[in-house]
Amino acid sequence: VEESIKSGEDLPSYHDMIHCGNDEAKIHAIVATMGAMDAQK
Repeated sequence: VEESIKSGEDLPSYHDMIHCGNDEAKIHAIVATMGAMDAQK
């Protein structure tokens, strides 16, 4: 249950970042997020 709550909290903040930025910022954010996830593997 705690994990689902954490992911639920992360999603709205991530959506806020996407909606606040322009398309270029969205792309940079997505690329940075994907790069961070790849680095953790």
